[in-house]
Amino acid sequence: MELFEKIIFRRPQEASNFNTGLIYAILFEVDDRETIGGSAYGGQISICCTSNLAKLGACKEGEDIHRLSAINPGWPEVFGVSFDVNEEISSMKPRCVQITRTGMYNLYFNHCEHRLGDIVVEGKTIFKNPSGYVTGRMVPLLNFYGFISLAFLVLGIFWFSQYARY
Repeated sequence: MELFEKIIFRRPQEASNFNTGLIYAILFEVDDRETIGGSAYGGQISICCTSNLAKLGACKEGEDIHRLSAINPGWPEVFGVSFDVNEEISSMKPRCVQITRTGMYNLYFNHCEHRLGDIVVEGKTIFKNPSGYVTGRMVPLLNFYGFISLAFLVLGIFWFSQYARY
């Protein structure tokens, strides 16, 4: 499960005099990274649709490029917010995404509006596994750390008994 909570985008005041295209939040599994972005002629991959890609009919210029996964139906998850005229702050609605497949996941925040410049992203995303807030890489090590903790406890009791004895 991933929870987006109080995600706020701030743009500079000098860039607040126009409406913007979407600012995207793209959540995808690492195995599906080839579904994000595209390339016109096999060159450098771009996350935003360029004029060359738009001429090929692959996407609409100024939008992000993503395709649905063949492995993981319904993914990537893509959310968007935009700024209205004279608005310096835009916020994403709180939402919860159920992740039903085990894997490593990435979250990209991206905008394709060149006039927008730098954006500050504030907020909190919470990733929670069925086993709690432990990262997916650490779950297999829980038994090991439990054993090590027990070993330290036994060693500590032995040390304390020897300390008290002498």
